[in-house]
Amino acid sequence: MPLFFLIALFVLFSPVQGYAAGSFEPNTIDTFTEDDYTRLAGMLKLQEEIPAAEENCYRIKKDKTECRCDNKYLYDEYDGIVNDLAESHPDWMGKTLEYDFFSEGVTYNGVGNLESFRSFSDSLHILSCTHE
Repeated sequence: MPLFFLIALFVLFSPVQGYAAGSFEPNTIDTFTEDDYTRLAGMLKLQEEIPAAEENCYRIKKDKTECRCDNKYLYDEYDGIVNDLAESHPDWMGKTLEYDFFSEGVTYNGVGNLESFRSFSDSLHILSCTHE
């Protein structure tokens, strides 16, 4: 009987999956507006376009720093989208975004958070790009 009592206590007081311990606020965001989907699609497209643009730059014998600086405008566009999402949804900070949607012929699905999305462009921010 005591073992059953301990198991029942554990079940009653353990955190619910997807919720923070001691809180009823979900850790996962999976409902978005149409505008959010548009911005997420733009951001995710840039996550694919930026490495491809840099790779094309490397092919013409430029170094990594020069190629990153040459593509600074793409990083700036990416940062603008991430910052816009963060400003529109301050409640998303520290939460996991789960997305699964179709936009302009492409299916996007995955998980991430605003902090990890911001870190995508951190490598550019440590460079001192003097030209546009």
